[in-house]
Amino acid sequence: SFLTTSLSFSSENNRSDQVVFTESGSSIQATKVQNFITSYSYQLSNSVAFNALKWLESMNQFQLYYQAFDSSLPQTQARVKGWGAYVSSNNQVVFNESKTLLGEIDFWYQFPTVDGIYKIDAMYSLDMGFKMIVNKRVQFALNVTDILKSSQVIAHGAVNQINQRITNYYDARQFKISINYRFGNNKIKRYEYQSGNEDERKRVN
Repeated sequence: SFLTTSLSFSSENNRSDQVVFTESGSSIQATKVQNFITSYSYQLSNSVAFNALKWLESMNQFQLYYQAFDSSLPQTQARVKGWGAYVSSNNQVVFNESKTLLGEIDFWYQFPTVDGIYKIDAMYSLDMGFKMIVNKRVQFALNVTDILKSSQVIAHGAVNQINQRITNYYDARQFKISINYRFGNNKIKRYEYQSGNEDERKRVN
């Protein structure tokens, strides 16, 4: 349960992707989704669990992969290929022996890679959280995602020999405060009633 390793290969035909078509000497752009890509991917994945310390539970991942994308559109590059890598670390920290004060620190980093007809810049994200368990009924939690506002996608490509730079950011930075309260009586006893033919059913089964 300490180390898990896997090696995989995948191929996809007639894959769809979004293309921004532009014409030289014109300001008109047309964005279309078309099926034109054949992709190949080789991937090595590793996950490492670290639980040697009582106050820390850590799950870490590392992926190394090589991808190639063939395009059937004459306006784009015939093939885009390259290496890529991804690392992540999810950590839960226990601040007291009763485990009522908990913290969480998560981080991932995507190295520069390729996807479809585009080359993608590196991106990363840092998330943090805190939880306080008051009792069996009440819990408080604070969570912040994408603290550094660094998970935006920046892609580079060329269509009709015109260089393109596309930036997408879906506002992943969030701050959440939550209070959970469980209603009801936890001391209610459970009674099980059996019908008169219970012994007969057991014999049948």
